[in-house]
Amino acid sequence: MPMKMKGNLEIVDYRDNRSVVLYDNQQYEEYPLHWHNAIEITMPLEERYLVISGNEEYLLEEGEILILPAGTLHYLKAQKGRRLFLLINNDTVSGNPALTAITAFLNKPLHLNKHDDETLLKHLGGLMREIYKEYSHFDSISEVSIYIKIVMLLLDTLKYKLQDYRKSSTDNYADSFGVIIKYIEDNYMNEITLDDLAELSGYSKFYFCKMFSKYTGSTLPDFINRRRIMASEFMLADNRMKITDIAMRVGFSSITTFNRAFRKINDCTPSEFRKLHRTLEHYSDKKILFSEVESNA
Repeated sequence: MPMKMKGNLEIVDYRDNRSVVLYDNQQYEEYPLHWHNAIEITMPLEERYLVISGNEEYLLEEGEILILPAGTLHYLKAQKGRRLFLLINNDTVSGNPALTAITAFLNKPLHLNKHDDETLLKHLGGLMREIYKEYSHFDSISEVSIYIKIVMLLLDTLKYKLQDYRKSSTDNYADSFGVIIKYIEDNYMNEITLDDLAELSGYSKFYFCKMFSKYTGSTLPDFINRRRIMASEFMLADNRMKITDIAMRVGFSSITTFNRAFRKINDCTPSEFRKLHRTLEHYSDKKILFSEVESNA
């Protein structure tokens, strides 16, 4: 599975204007530290598979699933076996307001292992195999069918996580979580204060912060900044917009704060990101095809 790289950025080829690419990988090959603007779902079919991201190692048994958010730096050693890699253009998920609750959970790697609900794992594995089958026999409606199955996979994962939180929680915070996320979605471009959100949730500021971090795996400022940066990425694709104007429109009070937050999340400045986007457009326009592992199932 040769990779087209620009620095640590892997340029994913979504052939024929598709929004997904799927690899049936059996190669004993190392994939160096890289990231891409795609949500990556990995599922081993034969043998274990180790994925390294940051200081964490995720050892996947056969049938287990790892969901890596877009922009996650990760490294794959050369390993025996067979696994499915499903890459989903992040714009198709993060750009859909109806999927806000899902994107809220896509802020760190999520390993669904055999200690989780076995029925859930079988269900998600079944969806991955259905996506594989659709992808292997791609026709005019496959894109829609695959997208629906991807949303189902992410949504069912979210439902499971919320149920898990409810079991471990002694209050009704899980029920108000959706209200908090919607408020942030509707107001991220404006000033959002801890006082506002704590009052909306009905909890003290201290308890709200504690529970918010538990549910999202992120602090409140980081979560809001990530949503603002996500919105800015779409605007940066428009070269007519000044970066300073973009910073203000998505809710940052200064270009310095915007640059700092952007670099923290994307490991590059907004200007560098814009250049990378132009590079991606260039490769897309030239229709440079990258080697995709063909199904040999």
